[in-house]
Amino acid sequence: MTARRTLPFAAALALLAGCGGTSPPAAAPSATAVVSVSASPSVKPVTPREELKAAVGRLLKTPYGFSLIGDYPQRQKVRAFGAQDAAAGKLTRTVVVTGGPDRKFRKLIVIGTDSYRGEDNSGYWVHADLSRLKPGNEYYGADPKDPSGLIRFEQAVTVTRRTGPRTFQGEAWIMPGITLLPLGAPNLSFREGVSVDYTATTDAQNRLTSISIDIAKGAMKQTMTITYDKPVTIAKPAKADELRKSLYDKP
Repeated sequence: MTARRTLPFAAALALLAGCGGTSPPAAAPSATAVVSVSASPSVKPVTPREELKAAVGRLLKTPYGFSLIGDYPQRQKVRAFGAQDAAAGKLTRTVVVTGGPDRKFRKLIVIGTDSYRGEDNSGYWVHADLSRLKPGNEYYGADPKDPSGLIRFEQAVTVTRRTGPRTFQGEAWIMPGITLLPLGAPNLSFREGVSVDYTATTDAQNRLTSISIDIAKGAMKQTMTITYDKPVTIAKPAKADELRKSLYDKP
């Protein structure tokens, strides 16, 4: 399995419409009384989509760790784990793919626009300047502004329903081209738009704690679990070779 898979999935997009209501009229004051009425400011309720967006947005402000499990076509199993400190512009992740025709072990460290890619747990690293690579490049392993892919995923959400006090369910529409899915793991490329079903959970502080996606009705599934309140240390390798100039898209 390469860093990018091209999957010809296509599905319909479902839309959800909401409904509103009206408030009953206030009672008229008595003719013999002087009534002073102070209007209460209206409070706009937070929609499930806004609540989920806020939960994802908190990942940009606090360090977190994550782990991921996934089932891919051709009986491939994906396991990934890592950590991100978005405020510092740092991410580390390790991806292990087993089963199927392509097995691999890959590490990635992103610090700002610098990426360090390691293969097969050999200790060999290749440094690349992400600002000089286009998203379709094999060595463009992460978007420096959203290396985990969670922000881009939230922007692709089209429907969000609250299924419990801290649980959500909905759909997202992934556009063709390179998209940083699955979350926290390698890139995927789609020839057509793809409909994704998802579920998500948050904690008492409205922080995202898990998100599961289902692509093409079970053809690809994965679950990402997120943890907080633990130190996150991300540093570049002690030694790394430079990516060849001929592999860059920009000078």
